[in-house]
Amino acid sequence: MNPSNPQNDVLDAVFSVTWKHRLRFTSNAFHQTSPLTALIEELQPKKLLVVIDEGLALANESILKSVEDWQSQLSVSNCAPIVVTGGEQAKNDFSVVKKVLETINSNRI
Repeated sequence: MNPSNPQNDVLDAVFSVTWKHRLRFTSNAFHQTSPLTALIEELQPKKLLVVIDEGLALANESILKSVEDWQSQLSVSNCAPIVVTGGEQAKNDFSVVKKVLETINSNRI
């Protein structure tokens, strides 16, 4: 920093980031013909982690099996889905974030 001319130490730059938000609607997300499967195949992520809301898992006891069956048909490396607390409790409880981050770390995602 030049104390005699602090303006020489300032850099302002304008930039923008283009982002495509992809929203898909389906009644059977974890099926080989679903828009989600097509999106996964298009994007080709290195690994996949499915995080399921506990309320959904309780309301639909077959969801975990459906996800596991779906994942077994994908050409993408994946790990077992995890179930986390959902709703307002999740928004105020760091343990949910911690669980997801630990799973990401332990599976090297």
